[in-house]
Amino acid sequence: MSRVFALAGLLRYRRLREDQAAASLAGARRAVQAAADALLHEQDRLDGTSVEVCSAAALQAVAAARTAARARLTELGAVEVRGRTELHRSQLEFNAARSRTLALEKLSDRHAQSEAVEELRQEQLVLDELAGTAWQNRSTDQNQHEGKRR
Repeated sequence: MSRVFALAGLLRYRRLREDQAAASLAGARRAVQAAADALLHEQDRLDGTSVEVCSAAALQAVAAARTAARARLTELGAVEVRGRTELHRSQLEFNAARSRTLALEKLSDRHAQSEAVEELRQEQLVLDELAGTAWQNRSTDQNQHEGKRR
């Protein structure tokens, strides 16, 4: 009968933590992509506008709009930088979680292999015992037949 891997509970916990880290990493990737897309969209939107200034009030409005646009681009750039920082942190956490899980998975695999070897050894012992018993029974039967012939 095979024994249960002693660290199976810890392995399940580590796999759960790895899954959580992977989900966090995926979320960070989506956030960085969304920030980069928003920044690119805002830049494209601003590049596509042309303005005709026909009065001082229009000039002031254009200046205010450009200032607001620069502030928006700066804000989006900061969001992207924060997202990349979070992405890097999430990647490190995932790598660490994966490393811890991998170490236990290797131990689990070795345990399973040793259990399989032990199971095969036990089966071989049973087969050897059966073969030995069968050989003794044939030998005993032959001796009895030869004794009756004499």
